[in-house]
Amino acid sequence: MQVSYAVVFGVTLLTSFAATIPFGPINLSVIETTVNRNLRAGCYFAIAAALVEILQSFIALHVSPQTLVPLLDHYVVRFFVVAFFLILGFSFLLKKDGLQVQREKKKSGKRDFVRGLTVALLNPQTIAFWIIVLAYFKSIKLVEISGNTASGLISVFILAACLGKLLALLLFVLLSQMVISKVQFINRFLNKIIGILLIALGIFQGVRAVIFTVNPTLN
Repeated sequence: MQVSYAVVFGVTLLTSFAATIPFGPINLSVIETTVNRNLRAGCYFAIAAALVEILQSFIALHVSPQTLVPLLDHYVVRFFVVAFFLILGFSFLLKKDGLQVQREKKKSGKRDFVRGLTVALLNPQTIAFWIIVLAYFKSIKLVEISGNTASGLISVFILAACLGKLLALLLFVLLSQMVISKVQFINRFLNKIIGILLIALGIFQGVRAVIFTVNPTLN
C-alpha cells in the first residue's frame, strides 16, 4: 500500500485538527487559561497538551487494538473518564472568576505547562480515537500504519497528529484572546459556563457507559 509521506502528513494533521475542535476538557481548559490568565499561559497549556498527543498516538500504533480497546472499554476506565469530566467540571464551577484571578496572570509558565500535560494525560479516549482512525485509514486503503511500519512514516504520522492538535488549540487561544475576553458577560461567567459544559459531557459519558455496560452489543 504505497502512499506519499505528504498525503499521510496532510490527512493526519487535518484529522487531528478537526478532532480537537469539538468542546472537551482540553480546549475548554485552554480557553479558561487564556482568558483568566494571559495569552502566554494559554500557549504553554496548548503546547503541553499537544506534546501528549505524541505519546498517545505512539501507543495507538504500538499496542494491539485487540488488547487495548477492551481495556479502554472496561467499566473501570469508563468510570474514570466520567469522574474526570465531573471533577474537572465542578472545579471550574467552584473556581474564582474575573478580578479574583488577576493576581495569577503573571504567574504563567511551568504551572500552565504542567496543567496542560495533566489534563491531556487524563484523557485516555484520545488513544482509542487514534486506533479507530488508523483502522479507518486501512479500511479505505489510504495507508496501513502500525508499530512495524517504516520509522519515517511513523514519525510523519505522530508529528502530524501533534501539530494538528497544537494548531487547533492555538486557534482557541487566539479566539479566546480576541473575542471571548472582550465579551463581558461571557468573561464574567466563563468558569461557570465551562464547568456546566464539562459536567454535561460527564453525564453524557456516564449514561453512555451504563447503556453499553447493560447492552454491550450496542458498542
